[in-house]
Amino acid sequence: MKKFLTVALAGVLAASMLFTGCSKKEESKVPDKLIVGTNAEFPPFEYMNDKKQPDGFDIAMIKEIGKRMGKKVEIKNMEFKSLNNIETSFRQLRFFGIVFLCLCAAMMGYSVWKAYDFAEAQRQKIYILDQGRPLMLALAQDLSQNRPVEAREHVKRFHELFYTLAPDKAAIEGNIRRALFLADRSAYGHYRDLAEQGYYNRIVSGNISQRIEVDSVACNFDRHPYEAVTYARQLIVRERSITERSLVTHGRLRNSVRSDNNPHGFILEDFRVMSNRDIAVYDR
Repeated sequence: MKKFLTVALAGVLAASMLFTGCSKKEESKVPDKLIVGTNAEFPPFEYMNDKKQPDGFDIAMIKEIGKRMGKKVEIKNMEFKSLNNIETSFRQLRFFGIVFLCLCAAMMGYSVWKAYDFAEAQRQKIYILDQGRPLMLALAQDLSQNRPVEAREHVKRFHELFYTLAPDKAAIEGNIRRALFLADRSAYGHYRDLAEQGYYNRIVSGNISQRIEVDSVACNFDRHPYEAVTYARQLIVRERSITERSLVTHGRLRNSVRSDNNPHGFILEDFRVMSNRDIAVYDR
């Protein structure tokens, strides 16, 4: 290791001599006197002669380099412990350089993460404008939090459209058409069965009105499609009486694309009536 440091110092001096020949500007940066540290305890490479002066092959090479560079050379005899400080300094410099690069990388990663987080927060905001001017700022809630509410509202809306009937064929067909946008062909099959039984014709000919009141919608969101059981009451209004019926239906909700006809983004599948019976009859 000690021999290596001596040769390295000599190499540095030789490289300095080569670079000084490149330009006068670079030559002015080299000091007039070169100070070389060595441990003169390794003859014949470097040792102290009878005049107590450093001598040896390495010393002669260093002096020749200084002569060709036109510089005075001062050789100091010292222990390699002092020279090892140079190597220690390089190690410390390399360590702090690595630490600095790691800190820069961490800061850059943190900046990218904060920028992404800020952009995501901005996407969750809804800006309402009035003729190009900001009117108000509303925060959009996470869709997953509103999904159960939307599911129950979807089922409720389907039943209101499907079972709210007026003694008007066009009104009945309009409600049924809007309800079928919210369900699959199982709902259409139930509508067809009622139509074949003359149910809607009796509504029109008897001047009967029908409305529904949904009491509750029980949904199981542990598994998709979500099972939904609806508990409701039908009120059939005739000229002289009101019949109250209990209605229990079952179906499954599948996620779908939102549209004007399906604003909640669900499709009611496998719709069937579990129970539909009279509860009471009231005179008007």
